[in-house]
Amino acid sequence: MKLTVSRLEAYPADEPTGRAVGFVCECVNGRSFYVDTVVSFADAGTDDQALDKALQVLGDNINAQCTALEAKSALVGEDVSSRLSDDDVAVDDVVVDDDA
Repeated sequence: MKLTVSRLEAYPADEPTGRAVGFVCECVNGRSFYVDTVVSFADAGTDDQALDKALQVLGDNINAQCTALEAKSALVGEDVSSRLSDDDVAVDDVVVDDDA
């Protein structure tokens, strides 16, 4: 898993009470997601402390989401239209009957 800090700023902007800390999580199979939390200034006085606190709060959720995403087939979400042979129906010609 690759975990990248994508947000670290005072929050809310008008009267900050903490830091918004966000991460982009990229799982081993390349799937990714975003997660964030707000860490109060009382719980973390520095950016580094806010980062550590956010990881404590979000860590289990991050691991669970990556586990779930890594369990999905690598084909989910892939464009497989190139696998159609010339004899198959063109993808653009497929009609979905909503009444069926």
